[in-house]
Amino acid sequence: MLLTAVFGSIASPLLTGCGVRVDDFGPAETLTPDAAELARRAVSEPLQSSLRQLAELEPLIKSGSDTFVLVQQCKDMLATQLTSLGSKGGSSATDAPTGSSTPTPSATPTPTASAEELVNGIVVSQSTAITTALGALDTVSGPYARRLSSIAAGGTTMVKRWLAVNRLKDPGTNFADWVAAIDRPDSTPSASPTDPASASGPATGSPTDTPASQAELSALGALLAGCYAASYGYQVLAVRLRDAERTNAERRIGELEALGDELAGILAAAKADVPSPEPGYALPFEVTSRESATRLAGQLESGLSDLAGDALASSSAGARMKPAEWMMTTAVLASSWSGTLVALPGSSKAAEPSS
Repeated sequence: MLLTAVFGSIASPLLTGCGVRVDDFGPAETLTPDAAELARRAVSEPLQSSLRQLAELEPLIKSGSDTFVLVQQCKDMLATQLTSLGSKGGSSATDAPTGSSTPTPSATPTPTASAEELVNGIVVSQSTAITTALGALDTVSGPYARRLSSIAAGGTTMVKRWLAVNRLKDPGTNFADWVAAIDRPDSTPSASPTDPASASGPATGSPTDTPASQAELSALGALLAGCYAASYGYQVLAVRLRDAERTNAERRIGELEALGDELAGILAAAKADVPSPEPGYALPFEVTSRESATRLAGQLESGLSDLAGDALASSSAGARMKPAEWMMTTAVLASSWSGTLVALPGSSKAAEPSS
């Protein structure tokens, strides 16, 4: 206030007589945030909420337990996701972009809720982040849409893990459920811990009839080739599994064949080259046991996530939901097979903070 008064008393006489009045400059210009900045703020808020709830949950969990380890993994995961958005953990979601600063959660707060309530809150916050990220896909550039979809995919794996920890029934939430939550933000009920798909988000962009670019067609062709290779890999590893795991692997072979048919149809309709499957594919290591079989399955799905991310980044607005669905599906399966959480499924490119 003092500096303002001093400046005013000095500036007014200097400008007087020059034909310029102080009020000629008008009010300060208000900068309107672009779509990427709006998406960053909207997605950062529920991610930061999850981080705060994890900080409250931590002292309530026995050190060294599986749940305690999961808390640490999720904190690291959220910190990575916030960094990829250019946000700091614990700061306001409406702050200006912060570049690639590493998120640093504030000091551990005193818990204000029970462990179960905090876990429920984490599920709801993550559900909100997922639907918000998916809802913004058509409003931003392809590379930034990939980043948002990557965050949504990672968030889905976290939701499913916490549902299991809290002994809540996983409703088998799939991509269609998340999208339904976006399309009906006004009619959906409040988010509940047993139904993460009920979290609302912004509406999706309307489809477009814009022809696929050459880059998009190339990416879809690479994804089709990846489906062929992954199907072959599953055929090799399935024989090393038993019971439910073998059933899941065999089911996945059928799903990959169906996806391959869909991709081939898209490419043929666009009069683009349709790759053919090879007689066989080199595996990264020999599959001789259940452990090596599940390890290979996780790697196959991670590879497909990367290819789906390439397809999303090269796609135009209105054509991004399908690649996002593929990213989320492969991320969940990769996490299921490997038992690990990945902050940004769909390529390390999604972690780069530049937009």
